[in-house]
Amino acid sequence: MSGDGLRLLAASADSPCLHVSKDGGASWQQTACTGGWSAVAMSADGSRMFVGNSNNKKVLASSDGASWSACGSIGPPEEALGVFSIAASADGRRVVSSISPFANIYSGSFVYTSSDNCATWVKR
Repeated sequence: MSGDGLRLLAASADSPCLHVSKDGGASWQQTACTGGWSAVAMSADGSRMFVGNSNNKKVLASSDGASWSACGSIGPPEEALGVFSIAASADGRRVVSSISPFANIYSGSFVYTSSDNCATWVKR
C-alpha cells in the first residue's frame, strides 16, 4: 500500500492474477495472471511495485501496475524454490526478499537484498 492509501497491490493463493487499485480499493485491475504470486511490496508513493513468485524465484517490478519487468536473478538455481517474502524501502530503491530451497519455508531460507531497484541481489 502506498503511504496515502490510494495505491494498493494484492496477491492471493486463490487467484493467478495480481490485483492493483489506484483509488484506495474502490476498483481493482487484474494483471500479471501467471499464478504463484506469494509476496508484494510497494514504495511509499506507489511508484515502484514488486512481486515475488513462490513457484520460482522470480521477482518482477512495475511503475504502474499494468506492465511488469523481471528483476535480476536471486541466487544460484540450487539455492531456491521460491520467493516467500519481499519488502521495499520508502523510495523503492532498496528491496529485501527471502527465498527458500524447500517447499516448507520453515525448513530454512536465505535473505537477499538489492540496492539498485532489484537489478542485482546480494545474499545476507
